[in-house]
Amino acid sequence: MGCPWSYSPYFFESELRRFRGREEEGMASHESQVPRTPESSEPGQKPAGSESEGSERRRVLLIDNDPGVMQVIETMLKEYGLDVDCVPSAEAGLKALETSASSDLGQSYGAVMLDLRMPGMGGLGFLEEVRERNAPPVIVLSGYISVEDRRRIDSHVIVDSVFEKPFDLIDLATHVLRIVGEGSPGQRALDWGE
Repeated sequence: MGCPWSYSPYFFESELRRFRGREEEGMASHESQVPRTPESSEPGQKPAGSESEGSERRRVLLIDNDPGVMQVIETMLKEYGLDVDCVPSAEAGLKALETSASSDLGQSYGAVMLDLRMPGMGGLGFLEEVRERNAPPVIVLSGYISVEDRRRIDSHVIVDSVFEKPFDLIDLATHVLRIVGEGSPGQRALDWGE
């Protein structure tokens, strides 16, 4: 279940304008953390042929049942040069992770962004399912987190952080960039087994 700000087209437009304005003015707080390539002096630009070993680290899975939230987060992360796959449920997220891990292309995810409250399995169910697997770091997104939910979230070592809605999109993007920029490209590959 999304929170009220997630349904406001004005919010999305104003956040993206604010983000793009900070980019144009050179004031973006993420600037030093955006990976730069030798072929590019611009943050987030990918050179030709960059789909090599590091590309899997720059791929993010976004799991949220609110299309508006998915749209604005996806747009923001793509502005930073990340590849984003969006799915509307925890069940679809598990399937995406499984498919990604079994792909011959080696395209696993560098991070997962997970809404806590969704119909069906939900975010906590997703965390339970991936608990025993070598999953990428998870960023939990939620409009409301109870004390019990927080205790359960904290018990999962794959949870990197929690962002409560409404959150600052630039802070979120900066955090995601930090996560996908850490370690070697294959370090967080999923091990789903048979």
